[in-house]
Amino acid sequence: MKKIFLLLYVLFLLSGCSQNEIEKKLAQQNIYLVVVDIENRLNKASDVGYALSENLKNRLENQNGISLEKRPKRATFNDEKKLFEKGKGVDYIITGVIDNSSTKKVDYPARTRSEGGSSTGWTEYRACVSGAIKIFKPPFTQSAKNLTFNDVCIKQNHENYKEMLRRTAPKVVDEVFYELKKFLVNDGKKHSFTRI
Repeated sequence: MKKIFLLLYVLFLLSGCSQNEIEKKLAQQNIYLVVVDIENRLNKASDVGYALSENLKNRLENQNGISLEKRPKRATFNDEKKLFEKGKGVDYIITGVIDNSSTKKVDYPARTRSEGGSSTGWTEYRACVSGAIKIFKPPFTQSAKNLTFNDVCIKQNHENYKEMLRRTAPKVVDEVFYELKKFLVNDGKKHSFTRI
């Protein structure tokens, strides 16, 4: 039993070291990227794609080694490709797609407790999303990396599915952010563009 705990402890330390190593390496980079709105194919009314884009931008803005390009108007994938063709692009375009969103009401009935008495029933509401964050690098013809996320959910005891779907955005970013940073460090390809 002690050996298992020791092994788990060592694995925990190693994973922490690799995260610190990624942070150090990324801080030495000078990566220019832009986040293009994430497409929500299903539940457009929830604005979950927009919420996900904004959460991703906020995390990237605070990341050492990354410069998030801000455009005078909302960036589109086609506009970014045109800038690349003129030699004024970025190192990476980050976008994505939400290809599944679901909402569900779950009723838990009252139950008799083994030690006596009973518990009251309750209702829980769930909102979940699945999809992928896609990283493109020049010439931006196909994605270089897809970071998938499956059934990232929010649960609460009152119904507001639209707001709940938007609240999945920070959880999705938390789930994919380490892999995103790891890709940027390991890819390490720089392109010479005129920054605008």
